[in-house]
Amino acid sequence: MTLRRRLLEWYPEEPLAYQELLTALLQRKQHGEALTLLERYREKFPRDAEYALHTQARLLEAQGNLDGALEV
Repeated sequence: MTLRRRLLEWYPEEPLAYQELLTALLQRKQHGEALTLLERYREKFPRDAEYALHTQARLLEAQGNLDGALEV
């Protein structure tokens, strides 16, 4: 987890650094931090709406909001 955070610090312009950390946060059920990072991702990479929507659906599903996940 520390390495993924450092990668994001070292490569803030790389979408993959955000994606790797988001995946790790979701796996560890750190939903609040994942949501914050997802918002940063959306601001940084507005053209990658597909990944942002997919991740938002995964986050909602992980929180038990299946209806919300399906609506995304």
